[in-house]
Amino acid sequence: NRSSDLLDLTGVAQVPLSWTISRIDEGPKRVSLSSTDPEYFKVIHPFKTTFGDKLNPEIEKIERIEHPRLYSKFMQEKEVLERKRAYDVASGRAVIEKNLFHGTPTDDAVVLQIIHSGFNRSYAGRTTGKKYGAGAYFAEKSLLSHNYTRPDSSGKRVMFYCRVLLGLWTVGSPNFVEPPLIDPKESKTNRFDSTVNSTENPTIFASCFRDNLAYPAYLITYKVKY
Repeated sequence: NRSSDLLDLTGVAQVPLSWTISRIDEGPKRVSLSSTDPEYFKVIHPFKTTFGDKLNPEIEKIERIEHPRLYSKFMQEKEVLERKRAYDVASGRAVIEKNLFHGTPTDDAVVLQIIHSGFNRSYAGRTTGKKYGAGAYFAEKSLLSHNYTRPDSSGKRVMFYCRVLLGLWTVGSPNFVEPPLIDPKESKTNRFDSTVNSTENPTIFASCFRDNLAYPAYLITYKVKY
C-alpha cells in the first residue's frame, strides 16, 4: 500500500485507512464487509471468477482481518524483499507480492491459529504434502484452494485471501526445507525466495519458508452445492 492509503498507529507500522482498529494492542479483529463495500468486490471478484463454472459458491460473509502486530511484521519483510530484489523487479524477473488464496478446514482452532499467528511453516505438509517444499501453499485460483477446504457439519467452508511475498521463485521439490541457492558457485547464501509448480505459468506458490511472509488479509465463508 502507498503511504497515502495508510494510517499511523502508535508503536506500529502504518495500517490501511479502511481499518477500524485504533491501537497497537488491539486485535486481531474480524470485520464483516458489507456487500456494497468496494473492498468486498475486490475479494469476491477474483474468488468467483477463478472458481470455475461447475460450482456456484454461495458467499455467507467476507471478513477483513485487522491484526496490527502481524501486519507490521509482514510489511517489514516486504520492505526487506523490495530492497533485496529491486534489480530483479525492474528487469521483470521477480514479483514482490501477489494476492493468493489459501484453503483450510472449517476448524475454529486452525482458523484462529492463522488469524492470530499467521502461517506456521512447522505445519507444512500435514494436510497438503510437500510437493514443492516445506512452505505454506497458496494458489491463484480459488477452485484449487477449495480442494483443501473441509466443510463443517452445516456445509460451511472457509478460505483465506492473502497478501503473499514471493520475490524470485523456482520450481519446488519435496526435499526443499528452504528455497535452493540461485547460483551455488556465486553465493552460498543468496537463495530463491519461494517455490512454484511452474516457472512459465505458476499457479501454486509455496512461501513462508520463514515467518511473516504472508498476511491473512480476508476470510471468506461460503458453501457449495454439488
